Order: sequence, then structure tokens, then C-alpha cells
Amino acid sequence: MKSNNQSIVDEVSSEWQSYIEKEFQLEDSDQHTDYWIQRQNLNRPSRDGIHADPYVLENFRRIMISVGDNPAPTPRGIAKHILRRGERVMLMECIAAIENSGDIDLLKKYPCHPAGNPRIFNWNGIPVTHRWIKHIHHLGMINRILGSSLGEDFSVLDIGSSYGVFTYMMKREYPESRHVLVDLPNQLLFAHYFLRSCFPDARIAGARTVAELGTITRETVDAYDFVLLPTDNFEQLGGGIDLVTSFSCLGELKRSLFDRYLQSEAFRMARYFYTSNPVDKHMAMQDAEVCVLDYPILDPAKRLYFGISPVFLYSYGAPERKGPFGYKLRPIAPYFESITEI
Repeated sequence: MKSNNQSIVDEVSSEWQSYIEKEFQLEDSDQHTDYWIQRQNLNRPSRDGIHADPYVLENFRRIMISVGDNPAPTPRGIAKHILRRGERVMLMECIAAIENSGDIDLLKKYPCHPAGNPRIFNWNGIPVTHRWIKHIHHLGMINRILGSSLGEDFSVLDIGSSYGVFTYMMKREYPESRHVLVDLPNQLLFAHYFLRSCFPDARIAGARTVAELGTITRETVDAYDFVLLPTDNFEQLGGGIDLVTSFSCLGELKRSLFDRYLQSEAFRMARYFYTSNPVDKHMAMQDAEVCVLDYPILDPAKRLYFGISPVFLYSYGAPERKGPFGYKLRPIAPYFESITEI
């Protein structure tokens, strides 16, 4: 009998074959920034380009093949201890933010899940990572500002979902919610592995299923817990979405793809929009073309919240060494966060 983990690896490996067969790749690379084209082409769950590698799937968070996080891989010896101390400073500033907002109980309720074998910090006996803390903050914001308005069986479209941390937290907090995750094919493969590991009995529409669905309506979304929708197939999604979210994604796009998402029927017919992105064009992506003034969040009659994010403070990756016994953190430009009606 196969172990549960082996069954998940087999399921996701089959999905990878479907991505290859149906050529779910970057059909129009002109819409994507050079950074994400490179990540798509290099960070695959396969060593031979054909078969998904079980080791990569089981350890994708540890080797950070999908997206970055802290703690990050660091050198051995004294450098490791110096740089890890800097990472702890970054982490503790984010923890201070969720303590200040009253969301620390959410971290105790939802400690970092071990799927993907992440490198972790131990905070008062709770496993955490830098990325995990950020999404605890986002869940707390949803609870405070939209919790009473969404009901129970609402639908969420997460643009740039990565491997599904925010989706995991929302599903745990709101078990009757339904989720559509939009990202590049490689990211969705890891999301499939992560979400199946977290929710063994979940109904997941992966690449093979999505290709057969045609237009994805509210009825379609309600039939699944998670729909994994590649960016190139975004137009399959019709209406029926209650909440659109996007964290550190829209600000990393060229304007054509940004408009494609925010002028879509799925977005225009949704009820609420929660996003956190760079105030100015993303400093690490020279061909990104979007700033805060481009977002449809400026109508004061629809604004529910606007502020500067207290958790997007530093870039992922270990701090730089500064002398033999010090480190230098890598701050980033401010991120705004906004919750509006649509």
C-alpha cells in the first residue's frame, strides 16, 4: 500500500504530465516581467524536464524552488549564525506587527504547516517563517474588516497565489469557502502538492480538470474546494467571485497583464478587493509598469481600509554580512494595503 505522501506525489506528478501535454506555459511572454519568465523556466519540479521529481516536491519550500522565504539557506560556520541573527530581527519585527494588531492568536491557531519541508524559526514553541507571518497578518485583516460581510460559503480569487499559504489559512478559518488560485504553471504544481498535503480530502481541480471545464462559473467554483487556474487560461473564469486578493504580485507585472486581470469580468463582478503591493514600481523588476495610482482603489465611497503594510519590510533572502560579526538588513520600498468594495 502506498503511503499518503507517495499518493500525493503520484497525483501531482500526473498533473505535471498534463501541464506538459497541454502546453500550459507562458504563451505570451511579452506580458510577463523578465524575472518571472526566468523563474518559470528555471524552477521546475523536474530534473529531466519530463517527470516530476519526488524529492523536489517533498522539499520545495526547503530548497525554495518556488518562492523565497526566511530562514533562507545560509553558509556554514560563524556566517550562518551571524546571518540567522539578522533574519530573526526581520521575523520579530513582523511578529511585533501582528502582536500590535491582536492577530498573534491566529499564529497560535495556525502554526506553519510542515508540507514542503520548510526551514523554520521556533517562536515560543511555534514553527514560523517570514512568509507565513505575512499571511497571518492578511488573514487578520480579512477577519476585522470583511469577516462579518462575507458570510460562510464565499469564493476567493487569489491572483499570484504562489503555493497557497494564504489560501490554506482562509480555508482553515472559513471551511465553507471556495478558492480559485491563479499563477504560473510551476507555482500551481507546488500549490497542488501543498494543498493536498494540508487537506487530504479536498476537491482540487488541477490542470487536467481545468482543461475540460470550459467557462468556470460560480457553480463550477462551488463544486471544488480549490481550482488551480494557469495564468494563460485566466479568461476561462467568469463571474461568481466574492473576494479578489493579490499580495506582492500585481506590482510585479507589466501593464498589459495587470489590465487583463483588473478589467476582467471576474474582477468587475466581484464584491471586494484586498491587495498589498509596492507603492511604486517593484524595485527588483525593472520592466514592471504599475504603481499605486494604477489600482482601482481611489474612490473614497468604496474604500474600507488603506494604509502602509506593517509586514512587507524586507526582501526575502539572508541579510548581507557587514564586517566579521555583523549583518545588514535589506529593506524594501513601502507596500500599501487596501480593502475596497468593487
